[in-house]
Amino acid sequence: MLNEIKAEIVRKKFADDFTVFTGSGHSHVTEERLAEYDLQKAIQYNVDQLPLKCRLIFQLSRNHHQSIKDISLSLNLSPKTVENQLSKALKFLRLSLKEFLVLHLLLISSFLLQLFH
Repeated sequence: MLNEIKAEIVRKKFADDFTVFTGSGHSHVTEERLAEYDLQKAIQYNVDQLPLKCRLIFQLSRNHHQSIKDISLSLNLSPKTVENQLSKALKFLRLSLKEFLVLHLLLISSFLLQLFH
């Protein structure tokens, strides 16, 4: 849950900084919504690629906000196994989403170049 709050703060700061940077003074709501939708789809696609147990643990942790202890009890696994599976899922998502984020940064750069020329 803390990660979600931090991510939301970063997203809002980026959107505010981007609006100021472009000098437009108005919100780019459509672009922001499309970017958020694309990111959500990319995350879901990559979560779906995780092995079943790993995916289940990730979803219980991130979507249902269950603690490692609660997950280990409900799935009859050791807390260490849950920690390892969660670490595996996060590492996979970081690596797979890295390409997505690089692509979006390139698209934003292209947009900015067109905007200022």
